[in-house]
Amino acid sequence: MFRKYRNTALSLLTIGCVFVAGVAQAQFSPWLAPEGTFNAGISYTNQSFTSFWLGTQKTEAPFGEITQHSYIVPFEYGLSDNMSIGGTFGYTSVEADEPTFRDESGLDDTYIGLRYNLYTPEGDTLMPHISAKVDAIIRGTYDTGFPSSPGDGGSGAQVVLGAGNDFGNGLGLITNIGYRNRNKNIPSEMLYYASLYYSFMDNFTATAGYRHQQSQSGLDIGGPGWAGQFPQLKENSGAMEFSLGYTLSDGTYLGAFYAETVDGRNTGENEYFGFSVSTNL
Repeated sequence: MFRKYRNTALSLLTIGCVFVAGVAQAQFSPWLAPEGTFNAGISYTNQSFTSFWLGTQKTEAPFGEITQHSYIVPFEYGLSDNMSIGGTFGYTSVEADEPTFRDESGLDDTYIGLRYNLYTPEGDTLMPHISAKVDAIIRGTYDTGFPSSPGDGGSGAQVVLGAGNDFGNGLGLITNIGYRNRNKNIPSEMLYYASLYYSFMDNFTATAGYRHQQSQSGLDIGGPGWAGQFPQLKENSGAMEFSLGYTLSDGTYLGAFYAETVDGRNTGENEYFGFSVSTNL
């Protein structure tokens, strides 16, 4: 069990921080940190776009490129065999080519919560391992209300249900479904994630996945009622992601990742790349 946790959960611990302002925090591993184990990491993500979806129509951005840099620290501590506590915090900044767009920076939104093991399969079975996570969301210190804002600037809560299937021979599947609700009239969102992972040569782990954020209400840019209320946008986003990591003999995970937005609504056609490291302490 610990080997499975080391090779999959530690990679997802940091890779899950890729989407810091888009489909953020929807993803987590269903395997909890073992009791008494504390793990932490750090992740750098570069996120940029030069085209975006105006409503549902994709168009070139007239304001040039917007780039976001994020430095996120995820952590988790195993409280018992069936419960852990963890979250993420960090710093983010945005810079724009357009001189009339302001650059912005500050603390990123903080997530902290509990994860509980709901079901552990026994014996040789394809039944998934299932756990649930409940997070409080504390808004960051950046300003909002303009196109280059790092985030929506709301506090609230998020619930995510995760399942993991270990098919043997290093191959597995992880799926998540979640719901996020925040204040300041930010639309609530459904969050979806699925990925295949493959562990090989004892120390390497590769993943390929898709994640999606679906706003349950909100406004379109330029549509009825629109007056520049960016946090209240109906923002949908779907993205493909890929990662490759290596686990050292002491359990430290080193990884690199790439992702790109393939479909959206009122959001940028983002490309993401970054690096991560996590370890058991």
